[in-house]
Amino acid sequence: MNVNYKGYEITAERDKEIDGGTIVFYGIYDKYGFEILSNYNEDSNRTIRSFIKELKTDVDEIIKEDKAK
Repeated sequence: MNVNYKGYEITAERDKEIDGGTIVFYGIYDKYGFEILSNYNEDSNRTIRSFIKELKTDVDEIIKEDKAK
């Protein structure tokens, strides 16, 4: 799932692991396409929407820190 939020692109997608479990890859990119944050999580019980919601909070913090500079 890709979401544009306040000029940033947020991505999160679920994939299968070798052992049969699932893993979620997620990231935040600025308006130029540069990676701000990326990681993965092996918590298969969470929804992609919950990751997106948390990443929106991270974007809000990034914007807040940039304005403070």
